[in-house]
Amino acid sequence: MDTVMSKNPKASRLAATYRLRYAEALAVIREDSGLAHAMATKRGISLAEAERQIHKQYAEARERADRDEVSFRTALAEVRSELEISHEVDELTNTTPSMEELLREMLPQTCDGLVGEQIEVPGEDNYHVPGLDFAEVELPRNVDEISLSAVDLDLDTLVWTPAERYEDGTQVGTAEVNAHVTLDGFMAKYDTYGDHDVEIWTFDWNDHMSYVGFGRDVVLEFQVTAPVTGAIDNLALVGARETRRLLGPHHLST
Repeated sequence: MDTVMSKNPKASRLAATYRLRYAEALAVIREDSGLAHAMATKRGISLAEAERQIHKQYAEARERADRDEVSFRTALAEVRSELEISHEVDELTNTTPSMEELLREMLPQTCDGLVGEQIEVPGEDNYHVPGLDFAEVELPRNVDEISLSAVDLDLDTLVWTPAERYEDGTQVGTAEVNAHVTLDGFMAKYDTYGDHDVEIWTFDWNDHMSYVGFGRDVVLEFQVTAPVTGAIDNLALVGARETRRLLGPHHLST
């Protein structure tokens, strides 16, 4: 007595819908066993939506197979490879903070690290003092050893300007942000009695000098390098330029 083996109904439907040989359709059904459940779990979608997406892949594979004259299974593998890459990019886009968000988080930390740094004094040989570039900020000439004392950022003015993106996704560019900076230094005591725009923080710092401070409203410019991983690995102050002068009271404090 001959045994008649019944055909897999899913494979039969797949073969009829997408013009496949039954054996090829059966191989696809076996390979895709459990795929809908796995996709639904991984992507957080319903089982029905996962099955809909799989059937959409079948339709795209049939179209590609006819166009490129390849087998249905080869075309299906290509479609799924492209979709997986696209999905990974979407996941990265959805979970990676924007550059502006990264900068808002990193800039205060970076500026805190700059406090205490000396301001550069241009000059040749022994007259040059290395430090932060405040060349475009008008500083009092009779204050020596000027350092950055405090930075108050206005993060609502932050502007990110991308310059280049490399093949690996790394971005480079500049960030500018308005800030009120407080600077400190030392002034000869006899200069404190003249016209100036500094505050006398400690008049009797020593026999000859007073410890002083003053403020400036500036735009700070930073060089930024950020890899595709969604983090900033280099945030360096390029320089500062002044926006307007602040005339502080020149009072004495002891």
